[in-house]
Amino acid sequence: MANQGVEWTKEEARRNLPPVSSFAIRQMGIKQNQITYANNIDELRKSPPGIIIAEATRDMSFIQNWFKKQKLLKRHKYVMGLGVFQQLHKSEKDGKKILKPAGMKFINSYKPYRGQDVEGKTVLVFRTGGIGDLLFIQPNLNYLKSKYDCYIKFACGPQY
Repeated sequence: MANQGVEWTKEEARRNLPPVSSFAIRQMGIKQNQITYANNIDELRKSPPGIIIAEATRDMSFIQNWFKKQKLLKRHKYVMGLGVFQQLHKSEKDGKKILKPAGMKFINSYKPYRGQDVEGKTVLVFRTGGIGDLLFIQPNLNYLKSKYDCYIKFACGPQY
């Protein structure tokens, strides 16, 4: 990795995170009042996911889940949770931007599955959780595949 890369240790990750500007949040297609906690599945269905698309403004590396070194490359776009963007968007060492809104909004592509017919369609399953989440979602994917002749694409963290 080039010298301009940034790397954070586990201890540095526990710092005070610089806030993400309201302008940047709007650019990513999220409204301030959408950032809420859901108390049940119905509330969760009504609120769009806090997932965004960001672009790296420079090369950097970071430790994901305290064990897996990840690299972000300048001008590449990445899909991530808003919390990850908050952690990585600005360097604590020099205050310069590392990530910026990519100009594409995840919410424009987001179409949650609510039982509709997906025959012949492509279904993207985006899972940011751990290995247990991946194991427990498999029966749902098997059901979709057996009921419909559809294509299933699965996105998850590289360590999985």
